[in-house]
Amino acid sequence: MNTPERGCGVCQARRVRCDRTIPSCARCLKAGRTCDGFGLRLSWPHSSDRKRAVFTVPPRNESSFNKSDDISFVQTTSWDMRIHYRLSAEGWNRTVGKYLSGSPVLTTPVRWIPHQLDASQEALVQYFESHASFSLTTVGIDALKLRSTLLRLAFMSSAPASAAVLQSLLAVASLHCYGHQPRAAHYKLSAIQLLNESSKRGLETKEIIQHGAAGMLLASFEIQNPTETSSHWPWYVCGCKGIFYRACDDRLAWYDSDFLLLLGWIQYHEVVARFSFRHWRGHGAFERDYVADEGFTGLLPGICGTGLAKIPYPSGPSNEILSLLSEVYDNVVEPSDSRYNTDEYRNYLEVLEWRIKRATGPSHATQMTHSAPRPDAPIVAKLYQLATLVYLERTSTKLSGQSEKVTQIVDSAFSIFRELETCQWPFPLLIFACEARGDGERMVILDLIAKTERKAHVRSLESLKTMVRFVWTQDDLAEGPIDYADKMSTLMSISDSVPSFV
Repeated sequence: MNTPERGCGVCQARRVRCDRTIPSCARCLKAGRTCDGFGLRLSWPHSSDRKRAVFTVPPRNESSFNKSDDISFVQTTSWDMRIHYRLSAEGWNRTVGKYLSGSPVLTTPVRWIPHQLDASQEALVQYFESHASFSLTTVGIDALKLRSTLLRLAFMSSAPASAAVLQSLLAVASLHCYGHQPRAAHYKLSAIQLLNESSKRGLETKEIIQHGAAGMLLASFEIQNPTETSSHWPWYVCGCKGIFYRACDDRLAWYDSDFLLLLGWIQYHEVVARFSFRHWRGHGAFERDYVADEGFTGLLPGICGTGLAKIPYPSGPSNEILSLLSEVYDNVVEPSDSRYNTDEYRNYLEVLEWRIKRATGPSHATQMTHSAPRPDAPIVAKLYQLATLVYLERTSTKLSGQSEKVTQIVDSAFSIFRELETCQWPFPLLIFACEARGDGERMVILDLIAKTERKAHVRSLESLKTMVRFVWTQDDLAEGPIDYADKMSTLMSISDSVPSFV
């Protein structure tokens, strides 16, 4: 048995030499003391032992303690932890353009909520953040920026205009998540009632922006409504453009990023709606007589009347393309028109084509007046540019067959389609589906639509597929080329409601 290195506790306390006998030292036995042994011992300093005692600074008087001046806390929430795990995860892709992938979306917690939300409404707000907001199709506008703007406008205050944005947002989220059901319709009606209440109080620029946001959400609700029993979405777009027209006189509005963003969103819907009305010959829910009775005769073939079309387009390549597409609607004439064979008209078409071709690339004005555009903006702008060129060539020359010019444009478009993983913009898809030559190019269109629909955030493109199959069937049945205008008008009119290609 090994001899302990140190003496027993009693001998150490008495400061005498210990003989370190195991299990008890002989010195303690002779003195009649109980030996403490040689194990581990704990000790505390005596209160009088100033050498070993630990003293702290006495606490300050509570009255002299100012919390706001002396202590600050950086709060860490579950949202912050989710970001931490995402950033530290292996293989994290920092490319901004990946926000449309299947990865979960980080949602910013609302610090102050002016509205009383129940559990189901809170869930719908979160669903809008992560999924439904990406079904709001735009051109040249960052979907994340649009989502952030709509949420901020919805939770800006408890005023009716802000509450209307929230109810419209809930309607879109409910429809996207659960389909057509009474709850979604309830949110829609609540939004309309709140807009009516807000309009009675008078509208400043802030309220006008909120009305525009709510109206465009309601338009999106009608567009995504799978029943297709109404054509109310153009009325919402028309109303939004009309109310923004009132704000155009306010010079400060043109320096408001929310105003410019929503104006671009409204004008995108308006331009594509004009394409539908230019060819639609339908009937049913949207009666032409009702349009005339209500004083909206300018809605056909345009939308919202001619006076409101004077609102300038915000700067940027995508908006420039939309402006030029609108110009095609306004100025291309039929062969029966006296201007059709004039040199002035032919020269104008050449200049218009040149302007469309050069409307490419981001501009300095875009960076000055807008937030950063979505990463796929150049590709989307290119597709709309090519689609506008085809539409101009087909409608201005009444060309129904193939030509070298159209063939080159179509080849450029399909080279882009083959590289895309998704394409949620029905307008260029429809234009080039009508130009598809052979089963190979048709499969490119169908495969791209199928891949797009597999994305959870994208609305159904079933109506587009129906139209595409319809026009291909007619092309196969025809012995020769079909008149382009007649084909488009017949294609649009197979639906009782005004088709949307936004």
